[in-house]
Amino acid sequence: MDAGSLQEIEREYNSAITNSRIGLYILCAGVLLIVGKFIWGISGSSVLFGIVAGGGGVYWGMLNDKASKLKLKLDEICYSKYGKPYDQSFTDITNDRYPPKS
Repeated sequence: MDAGSLQEIEREYNSAITNSRIGLYILCAGVLLIVGKFIWGISGSSVLFGIVAGGGGVYWGMLNDKASKLKLKLDEICYSKYGKPYDQSFTDITNDRYPPKS
């Protein structure tokens, strides 16, 4: 694996993490809307609020799964190249991208 493909996988991983958090926030918003409908009588359709919560849950689940698969791929690359998992290889990756000047 070259440095470009590692950067691309890192970019996809970070994007998947960010988008899974967005999905989690959408899920929480849908649940809060459903709870708010029953407690405070917020006007709106319970079905619509359920769709928002369900859509957020599905989006979060899909992207969380994608992020975990990409994390495994990053770990595999870093184990083969540096002998350490991705979380512990930051210094080595940085030294490969930006070699120290001697």
